[in-house]
Amino acid sequence: MRVLETKVYSFDELSDDAKDKAREWWRTCFSQDSDWHEYAIEDAKECMTLLGFAVADVLYTGFWSQGDGACFTGQWYAENVRPVKAMRAHAPKDTKLLRLSRDLNRLARRDKEACATLTHRDRYCHENTIEFSVDCRRDDTAVTLKELGREAMQWIYRQLEAEYEYQTADAQVDDAIRANEYEFTGSGAIA
Repeated sequence: MRVLETKVYSFDELSDDAKDKAREWWRTCFSQDSDWHEYAIEDAKECMTLLGFAVADVLYTGFWSQGDGACFTGQWYAENVRPVKAMRAHAPKDTKLLRLSRDLNRLARRDKEACATLTHRDRYCHENTIEFSVDCRRDDTAVTLKELGREAMQWIYRQLEAEYEYQTADAQVDDAIRANEYEFTGSGAIA
């Protein structure tokens, strides 16, 4: 029988290079965790509801490759668009959402019975992979709704990207490692 002893270190006891290796280990584990995006997606669904969309599913890939983006499937009904004040109460400082809310309210007032179904039609997940089947009285309604829907999907992608960047920033990674009391070898490998 053989006994091996290994010195282990808390995160704060590591050298700067070893800390970088420990952070990379944590980020790898983090990126495989399927829960990090849940808050951003739930908030996005709530915002889309205020814009008149009944979101069935949010799809995304990210964040640094061609074809990355976010989209959603579901329906849109003019009658479901909430007043701008509802969006202002939910996201008072988000100028993009407030503009989308104003524009969709204007669209809903012009074509009160308009509706659309949004379906995903590609292996990629971004705003251009969604097909809009629009039922409306005015030709310009369909074009405007597609443009605004795609802008909403771009907004969701930016929210997911910002959340990911926040969660994987050094300060948050360091706090997560400390909170979980992980121990490492002197080189920064998990012990």
